[in-house]
Amino acid sequence: MDALINYFREVSAFGPNAADWWLVGIGGATLFLLIITAAFAGIQIWHSGRTTKKNNSFFHIAIQTRDHDLIQMFEQFRLARRKLRDGHIGSFGVEQVDEREISYAGKMLMAEDVLKKVFNYYEATAIGIKNGALNEPILKDWWRRSYVLDFIDFALYVYQRRLRDGAEKLFSEYELQAINWAEDDEKQQIEDAQAKARSWWREEQAKAPD
Repeated sequence: MDALINYFREVSAFGPNAADWWLVGIGGATLFLLIITAAFAGIQIWHSGRTTKKNNSFFHIAIQTRDHDLIQMFEQFRLARRKLRDGHIGSFGVEQVDEREISYAGKMLMAEDVLKKVFNYYEATAIGIKNGALNEPILKDWWRRSYVLDFIDFALYVYQRRLRDGAEKLFSEYELQAINWAEDDEKQQIEDAQAKARSWWREEQAKAPD
């Protein structure tokens, strides 16, 4: 930067003779052209990146309404949640999810497998946002409520699994994204689930033989 400042100081001083100034002028014009070219290229890359990110985000939304496997995955998830609810209040834990079978289209599915597929999808979405592949404002406008509430519904299960199985990073990116999008009362529900999981784990450890 200092060299560039000194260069322009020399240019403004005109130098001892016109010939030297003429040569400096050519150099200054070249430098100016290079700066403008680089700036224009940077703007093009930036604009292209933003366009790609938006296109990815709209595709991410649209495919959920067209892709048979994704539609079926969310149908199974909603069915599993209804079956698990059955009078249960609050976030679902391992007691509700583990070993629970769900009947869907003549097939028996394990609730934990249904949950894992959806939460893996949510985890991948969070990673896409984190790494700049997806446009966060677009997805948040379209998806915030269900994305956050789905985590709240199974937050206790996630936290219990982390403690029981030593899986500290289980759905951790989804968790962070859900907390980031959550409103104050929703954050409180997530914190309550964490506290309940810690209390549950202390009880489980107390039951274990010495």
